[in-house]
Amino acid sequence: KMKAEGVESAYRWSSFLFSGWTEKKIRSFAKKVWKAELKRKDNTSVSPYKEMIGLVKFMLEKQWKIFIVTASPETIIREVSPVFSIPPENVIGMSLLEKEGISTVEIVEPYTYGEGKVKALWERVGANADLAFGDSENDFPLLKSATRFGVLIDKGNSELADKCRSINCLIQPVFR
Repeated sequence: KMKAEGVESAYRWSSFLFSGWTEKKIRSFAKKVWKAELKRKDNTSVSPYKEMIGLVKFMLEKQWKIFIVTASPETIIREVSPVFSIPPENVIGMSLLEKEGISTVEIVEPYTYGEGKVKALWERVGANADLAFGDSENDFPLLKSATRFGVLIDKGNSELADKCRSINCLIQPVFR
């Protein structure tokens, strides 16, 4: 599917993973997985960059309003946003239509992938980001739309880094 229709299509396809679940079940699953990931210390574990946690803390102290805009399911990321001191209501992600308290496979548009991140942020906040961070091609439209700076966390995709340089994005080597 990804080769034929592109990466966004593959991300959209993932909506079926949580269809048929209640919000409570999704939240419980997210907590369980997150706790397990934080205990792992290998190269494949998912964990926040301590530098980003420090930056977010600093920005919050300076009264910045911070949002997480993600292609991942909003309910799941809301469960982990407190790790970054970001309120759950400041997470903008994939939302599934619910019927009788059960999620369906239908994504509520705009889907937060690529340009959809910019549209969803605008719909929720009524403005583009002043400062945007991203680490993938999916984030490029959000980086480009930032009114002050886009910052690419460079994971080694030289084509994406060049594309970001062409729009005056700042480049931050990946944190180790």
